[in-house]
Amino acid sequence: MGGRLALVADDAERAAIEQYTGNVYVEGTDAAKERTWLTESGEPSYTKFYDNQPNGGTEENCLVLYEGWFHDSACEWKAGYWATKVLCEM
Repeated sequence: MGGRLALVADDAERAAIEQYTGNVYVEGTDAAKERTWLTESGEPSYTKFYDNQPNGGTEENCLVLYEGWFHDSACEWKAGYWATKVLCEM
């Protein structure tokens, strides 16, 4: 069985995910070019960042949905970290 990080397409999906899951990693990365957020397929990623985000530079290349807003985050999951869930599509 496989899966991938869930892709958030718009405000309605972002609100629904936040309502049911809380803080989660979702699809999107700026690893190839800083501040250019892309999906796995290379398409531009929907983002609605919180104030002063993204702010992690090249150390934080993954998207986290946290309290209804996107934040950049380190891609390595750490126990006890503020975003401890991963939302996948299958």
